[in-house]
Amino acid sequence: MNDAGYIFAGYFSTFAILAGYAAWVIRRKRSLSRLLRPEDG
Repeated sequence: MNDAGYIFAGYFSTFAILAGYAAWVIRRKRSLSRLLRPEDG
């Protein structure tokens, strides 16, 4: 693998980790908001 491959792999893995963490935070926020605040409806 050349330098460009390592750079691409580094960027890809960083993006994948950040995207996974963001998805986890959003899911956690939604579940907590359901528990703490009943829906007005």
